Amino acid sequence: AYYTFGDHHFFAHAGDGSISRLDNFTSGTYDVAAVYETLFYGADTPNEKTLNGISVITENLPASGSVVVKYRTDENDSWTTLGTSSTTGTQVHSFTRTSSGPIGNFTEIQFRVEVTGNAPVKNIYTSLEELDTVPYDA
Repeated sequence: AYYTFGDHHFFAHAGDGSISRLDNFTSGTYDVAAVYETLFYGADTPNEKTLNGISVITENLPASGSVVVKYRTDENDSWTTLGTSSTTGTQVHSFTRTSSGPIGNFTEIQFRVEVTGNAPVKNIYTSLEELDTVPYDA
């Protein structure tokens, strides 16, 4: 459900009808993180791919803000954190590998971008390289 009260907008988002303030147009503050989930990239061919990188473009990141990029490959259920950016004033947040190294080859990949603070996302860019290999089940 959706409710308005003055400059506030509320969305009921749970089975019990609980609500959170999404935005206050007067102060420009947010109570909840913004979450963007992409479609799966790479489903158009059976070839394996590798990730060159992903960049999230925001307005200047505030002192308390952060951008977290997660991914899952080949329709796995769980998300893995690719990286976090929390440098105040940053607009371009680029990620190419996890802290443990490259993510490896995949057929499809999906991204989840979580943004906290008052930093609207302007764009999300991804770069994949298609390989000559095709995964086969043995």
